[in-house]
Amino acid sequence: MPAESLEALRHTVDHMQYAVQALMVLTRTPQERLDRALAAFARGFRDEPDGPARAQYRRIYEAIGNPPYGTTMAVRLETLTADEQNALVESLFALYEEMATRCREAECAAGGTVEGGDR
Repeated sequence: MPAESLEALRHTVDHMQYAVQALMVLTRTPQERLDRALAAFARGFRDEPDGPARAQYRRIYEAIGNPPYGTTMAVRLETLTADEQNALVESLFALYEEMATRCREAECAAGGTVEGGDR
């Protein structure tokens, strides 16, 4: 994701925020939470990110078995080991944090105000 536009960064952050929130909805089953989080994650990136975000992005793909890019990201929760589940959740949070930081920095560099208090 070289030289991301501010619009692209906001798009990614919005989807990553939804992915993180999807993991926390206790009224859904663990499988539903995982499905929604992975769907939001997949929609959030048009291309693989660069820099520190790339490692977290790759870690998510590795945890779910490295599906081909652009395919539906679906994995049965019971097929993931505890380590893979932890890696997936930790990486989703870390990737959201990294992309939100990039977005804040880009907004400041553009001379604008930061949208949303949580970025």
